Amino acid sequence: MNVIHFETSADIEKKFEEIDVDPHARDIMLEKFQFYVLEICDVKTVEANILKQEMLILGGEAAVNRHSISCSVPTTTVLLSGTKKIFRNLYQRIQSQVGDLPKYADNIKELLFS
Repeated sequence: MNVIHFETSADIEKKFEEIDVDPHARDIMLEKFQFYVLEICDVKTVEANILKQEMLILGGEAAVNRHSISCSVPTTTVLLSGTKKIFRNLYQRIQSQVGDLPKYADNIKELLFS
């Protein structure tokens, strides 16, 4: 058993070729093998709670200040972790939400999908 870290999607595709993954399955799986952690600073706690909820629904994770749930702090840094597929779904879910969430959606799109 080995721990493998893929730097690029080309690395993943190369590994798929090595183990002869079905060509039709490759497109489906590619974004599931790309893992990211994003940091967003100074997020309003209400929006941080929405991001956390959305990430959990999608199978990702979000780390926030422990006082965010009660909104007893005005802002928090948010660490989001998940696959590229999870972030694509997050982008779609928050792009028409309230507050700064559409801005965060645009940042995710720019960072991961441009």
